[in-house]
Amino acid sequence: MMAKSSPPPATGKAGLRKAALARRARITAEARQEAGARMAQAGLAAVTGLAPAARIIAGYVALRDELDPAPLLAALAAAGLSLALPRMTASGLAFHAYEMGGPLEKGAFGVAEPPARAAIVAPDVILAPLVAFDRRGNRLGYGKGFYDRAFAAHPEAVRIGLAFSVQEVPVVPVEAHDLPLAAILTEAGLVRP
Repeated sequence: MMAKSSPPPATGKAGLRKAALARRARITAEARQEAGARMAQAGLAAVTGLAPAARIIAGYVALRDELDPAPLLAALAAAGLSLALPRMTASGLAFHAYEMGGPLEKGAFGVAEPPARAAIVAPDVILAPLVAFDRRGNRLGYGKGFYDRAFAAHPEAVRIGLAFSVQEVPVVPVEAHDLPLAAILTEAGLVRP
């Protein structure tokens, strides 16, 4: 099971990132699967409640030990919403239309992404992976800025982080370019700043 514990003292983004990734890595495969299922149960209502007019939801394919959004994406698709997944380009992330079970190919950093021929879409909601979050809606990513640039490119999209509850930290340091999340969805429920 996932016991919530206080993060060890860490300074700056690098220290927080290292500590949060270590906590996330300790989650068992069984607990990960259970967390994904619990998040999907509450996630449909959370996403549609935060963005009732949304038609296109951008998700992602889990990498390494990230919280897997596939059960939530399947529930959103079953509810009639259109899906998109990111594809890395020279200028950042481009969101391409995607149908559950559709073809994926290996992109940069080994990330599974839709083929380049899939239509580029503008998402109404962006479901974003993260390394750590705080209750003010601040998100700590991997440090490459892909989602920061995607958020800036789609300022009208509702930004929702997906994470395990053990990824919560007291405070995420923010910089001028960091945009807060509207909410964070975990296996324990919805966190609203």
